[in-house]
Amino acid sequence: MAALFRSVWASMRSVFDQCLAFVYQGIERLVPTSDTACFISFPDVDDNALALFSELLKDQRYGRDNLIWLVENTRVASDRLLARCGTDALRRSQVIRKNTVRGLWLFLRAQRVYFTHGHYRFVRGSRSKEKLINLWHGMPLKAIGYLDGKSTNHLQATDKTIASSEFFRPIMAEAFGVELKDVAISGLPRCDDLVSVTPAALRYRQELVPDGQRLLVWLPTYAISDVNEIRNDSSLSREACLAQFSASMERLAVVATANRCQVVVKLHPADFLNGEHLASPSAVRVLTSQAFQKTQLGLYELLAVSDGLITDLSSACFDYMATGKPILIDTSFSAQYRRGLVFDPVLLTQAVKSASTWDESGDFFRAVKSGERERSVDTTRFCQHSDARSAARVLSFAPLLLRGAYESSREVKGATSRHTA
Repeated sequence: MAALFRSVWASMRSVFDQCLAFVYQGIERLVPTSDTACFISFPDVDDNALALFSELLKDQRYGRDNLIWLVENTRVASDRLLARCGTDALRRSQVIRKNTVRGLWLFLRAQRVYFTHGHYRFVRGSRSKEKLINLWHGMPLKAIGYLDGKSTNHLQATDKTIASSEFFRPIMAEAFGVELKDVAISGLPRCDDLVSVTPAALRYRQELVPDGQRLLVWLPTYAISDVNEIRNDSSLSREACLAQFSASMERLAVVATANRCQVVVKLHPADFLNGEHLASPSAVRVLTSQAFQKTQLGLYELLAVSDGLITDLSSACFDYMATGKPILIDTSFSAQYRRGLVFDPVLLTQAVKSASTWDESGDFFRAVKSGERERSVDTTRFCQHSDARSAARVLSFAPLLLRGAYESSREVKGATSRHTA
């Protein structure tokens, strides 16, 4: 009976979404576009959307009537915006709840929507085919979008997206159903934070790491999630995953202490482990998503002051390659992971160090202690850019144009189309 109810509910919801999509498309044809940009991320005010917003904030032409954050919690989002970008960001932007009539109206009229996660499920694309700019939160090793078997009804509509290298360009195009020309090789805007150290991040490191020790960040991939998109990609039970994670931390603490390193384990916002009671053994600090948000740091601010990265199938490893700092891939995780991969992870282990147990990680810790920096053909295959220009490249690819420039751009396009015809 329960299965029948879920099936009927899914069918009703699909029909309802199709009706909403039809109505939305009709209204969109009638409503004029404004010279505004909407930003959407999960968590609110984070990741690539925040990095791109920060780049636009440098241009004094854009103000409160142009820059709009659509968020779940306006108070939390405003506090985060203040902490990350200062009072000028609050003065020059609007923070609006996404799931309100006003939020939907602003989204409808926006010239650009820069997003890292879903906007509205009934939006199937834009009339301009240039509005919905998908700043996907990391280059995929794990299957995403259409590559993960999703249908159009369950996939966030995308007009344009970005990639960190030519290697990922066709993957991103296929994952979101766009043409190659609509994928920019720009690098991810958040990576701009990797090449500069903020005072807040430096203070955090100084409080956490004694003199003479190194700071490592471990970003484990979530296998079971309780928020956002509910998934179970592990062959293990929740209890087994928790036990394995705790045992791994205990052993990591021993190895880290022996190598005079402090480790910050930052959990993914969707990881079910965020809701579990987790002990932090000596030399290892576990930060849940909520605990990390209280630091008011961006993840890439933290990575900028780290000396090495530990991960498994996380897309952060591709970004971190731009720093040239040591990376260790935990290869044991893939044995229990059931989600499809878009390429053989062996290619990744050719570019960075790897180990199936902490006892095999000696080369990584030696590289960390020596302060090793290395960029190779193997790493640039996945991450072409190592500068602080990714956000600028995205805005060159999909700019927010003010009204005069916007109208001029449309006239030029129209003239070009008539000439071509």
